[in-house]
Amino acid sequence: MNAISRLRRFRWILSGRLKIKKQIRENSAIGKIKIILGAGTTSYDGWISTDIPHFNILEEKDWHLFFHEKKIDNLLAEHVLEHLKDAEVEKVIELSSKYLKPGGTFRIAVPDGNHINPEYLKYISPPADGHQSIWNLGKLQRVLHRAGYEANTLEYFTDDGIFKAIDFNFENGIISRSKIKGYKNPGFADYSSLIVDCRKI
Repeated sequence: MNAISRLRRFRWILSGRLKIKKQIRENSAIGKIKIILGAGTTSYDGWISTDIPHFNILEEKDWHLFFHEKKIDNLLAEHVLEHLKDAEVEKVIELSSKYLKPGGTFRIAVPDGNHINPEYLKYISPPADGHQSIWNLGKLQRVLHRAGYEANTLEYFTDDGIFKAIDFNFENGIISRSKIKGYKNPGFADYSSLIVDCRKI
């Protein structure tokens, strides 16, 4: 990468970070700070979309840059954490707890490692689709509890392969890849996610 390309990239990253900081100020003034992590092209009204390189969720300096003055009300990560290693997921959850308001909610959806369909498990298992980890409810709950979260399960398979789900609204974030909400994945009529609302105690 030549000097001009590096300068353009630097300006692009800086402008993206300034945009996020502006959105945080504006949302804080009129309502709640709701953040989508690893958003890609995802965008919802009232939510601030973030992704690398503007916000690297593994870097505490990035969390501090955006949230050292204003705490977060809601976080949303839909099918993001499975793209990180186990230790990295633990780090993200610890950092999120540090910058989330008491009583705030982190809604997490990941592929369900307890799913009973062997084709589904093959489809989600690392390194498929860039996945680096696989999660089931028990494993995720242990990480959440260590970080000071209370976990409210919305959709999941138990360890003995029983599917459980409750209807939920989108106040804490939209989850499109949900069986209870009628998500259809090509080739998997029974596609579901492990979905948890994590409330900071």
